[in-house]
Amino acid sequence: MIVLKWFGLAVLVIIGVAAAALIWLTTARPDLSEFNNFYAPAAQRPVTVRFFGTSSMLFSDGETNIMIDGWFTRPSTFAMALGKVEPDIAAIENGLARLGNPNLAALIPVHTHLDHAMDIAEVAKRTSALLVGSQSSANIARGGGLPERQIKVVEDGETMRFGDFSVTMIVSRHFAFPHAAFKEADPFIREPLTPPAPATAYREGVTYSVLIEHPEGSALIQSSAGFKEGSLAGIDVDAVYLGVGFLTSQTAEYQESYWREVVTATQPEGVYIIHWDSFSQPILDIGDRPAAPNRLWNDLFVMRAKDGISYALTHAGASGIRAALLPMWEEVDAFAVAAVPPEPAR
Repeated sequence: MIVLKWFGLAVLVIIGVAAAALIWLTTARPDLSEFNNFYAPAAQRPVTVRFFGTSSMLFSDGETNIMIDGWFTRPSTFAMALGKVEPDIAAIENGLARLGNPNLAALIPVHTHLDHAMDIAEVAKRTSALLVGSQSSANIARGGGLPERQIKVVEDGETMRFGDFSVTMIVSRHFAFPHAAFKEADPFIREPLTPPAPATAYREGVTYSVLIEHPEGSALIQSSAGFKEGSLAGIDVDAVYLGVGFLTSQTAEYQESYWREVVTATQPEGVYIIHWDSFSQPILDIGDRPAAPNRLWNDLFVMRAKDGISYALTHAGASGIRAALLPMWEEVDAFAVAAVPPEPAR
């Protein structure tokens, strides 16, 4: 009887410790305050970008608006792991309101994992956007009730014109997760995907590098830290939007190849560092700077936000180019990465 009593107490202690550890993992975040001086300043030029987490961004020249990804929903870690997820309509509508309820010429998911494409049907409905992407993104849009007239499936290298913007979709590769558990046997969404659905239903589809050109400048968006060797040769841009999430879980050789194939190849004057921040923090609870990922994502799932940011800053410095982080919601220059911290006056 005494043995059973002690066994029961031991089980309760173990459950309590495990619960406490799980709470800590899903609430604690790494301290990224050392990068506070590296956020881009307010826009000074006519073409702007407004960042709202992961790799969701709104580009605008005051006449034409183009949105990348448009992901406002932030399911909890538990919902993503254990249940089904669906677009959060309140978060989408409140987020669009914070952006001024823009009419969009185009909505472009860079691939179709949920943190890029989960909300595309609902965002396109509310903004009159043309949804531009792969057959997988088209099937998410169809499952969400978006009419075919608002869906465009693109070919590799296809260029589209929206006002003074030209957008070219270049087939790339997703980040190569070193652990086999993260790899998808079939990366494509082959039928209309109707939410709610498991998070794993939002498979990769096709991953794109997105080239945005305008008379005021040019930018390349590489939100996933993957690359297709040689695919960006001969493309020069003013700015690269560089995804660094999970990057430093890969080998040093992979990291060097990523910089060479994406940044060195395109010869930008500056780099904006993206896709290092929280997947699960409710978007409207985030202040003027992105939220760091929780310890579960950062440490166990190896997003490694601090290491990823440091990687980009260090490589930019060694390459003689500027690098900055993007604040939440604020307009910054889309093509001209300012020196941060500011260079001293001469």
